[in-house]
Amino acid sequence: LKMTKNSQNLMCKNCNNPIRNQNQLYEYTKVIRDAKNFISKTSTMDRFGRLRPLLSGMKTPAVVFDIDETLFQTHCWLCGMSLDNVIAINPMRNFYKWSVDKNLAVFFVTARTEAGREYTFNELKKHNMDRFAHLFMMPDTSNRTTFEVQTFKSNARKIISNKFTILVNFGDQPHDIRGEPTRFKRKSTVSEGNCYAMKGYLLPDPTTNRKITLVGQGTPMGIAFQILGRQRKNKENKNQISDNSNSENN
Repeated sequence: LKMTKNSQNLMCKNCNNPIRNQNQLYEYTKVIRDAKNFISKTSTMDRFGRLRPLLSGMKTPAVVFDIDETLFQTHCWLCGMSLDNVIAINPMRNFYKWSVDKNLAVFFVTARTEAGREYTFNELKKHNMDRFAHLFMMPDTSNRTTFEVQTFKSNARKIISNKFTILVNFGDQPHDIRGEPTRFKRKSTVSEGNCYAMKGYLLPDPTTNRKITLVGQGTPMGIAFQILGRQRKNKENKNQISDNSNSENN
């Protein structure tokens, strides 16, 4: 990487262009705004400024991050060439800091293998992102195919969901936010199951100009809708019981 004389923008050695696309950075800013609004609707803040579950049935709130091209930029966003040194993506780093300050449990789920655990931790620590609940990494024996990565990441979120409610999940590849794939014996298609998150954000791919997808993922109905549905059903049942009691009294 080399620096321009007139600005502090990092330049790519390969294509000689700024390694960051400002339009994509703006998309990250939109994501953070949307994620905070979504979290505020599902959580409440205590007197210490920390978030607590708002909806009944919710567990401890959590957020899940992929690492490469989510928290860290590891490729030029124009030509896709690998960078000599990773760079923290500021909007995402700021949201990480906000999440920690608000007492959200932070999890990292990456396709990096266990052999790089120490390096990855030192990388996170260098960029002040070393406060987290757990770092999930793939086994060294993995071939890291798309199927294996998607299965691993979905299973990691399943483990997290046993004790936490994943409010938002961030990743730059579809397998970062999709549910567990299922291969059929007679078909070549792949079916997806529960992705164990209330909302997922598909961030830009470094080799394309794809904009961020602001689409809720999660279970087929969504965890929030299930909770709200149960609450609505309970309320309807109570009203029905009340109506029956009134009619009997009359």
